[in-house]
Amino acid sequence: IRDSVASRGLGDVYKRQGYKGVKLNNSTKHPFTAAPYISGCAYYLGRFATAEAAALAIARLKQTIDRMCL
Repeated sequence: IRDSVASRGLGDVYKRQGYKGVKLNNSTKHPFTAAPYISGCAYYLGRFATAEAAALAIARLKQTIDRMCL
């Protein structure tokens, strides 16, 4: 099955997949919540205006955890 709109590249595919730990709420100002589950621990990082900003917060948390565990 093909999309009705021509793809602009692989970025389109990745954007549709979503981000692990990012949930969409029905809030108008900050609809995305970053709440990942990492190494058996649940974290709440807050609400964000974009899914990308929420995913970046999760990526930064993972980097911090990796540095602490060295």
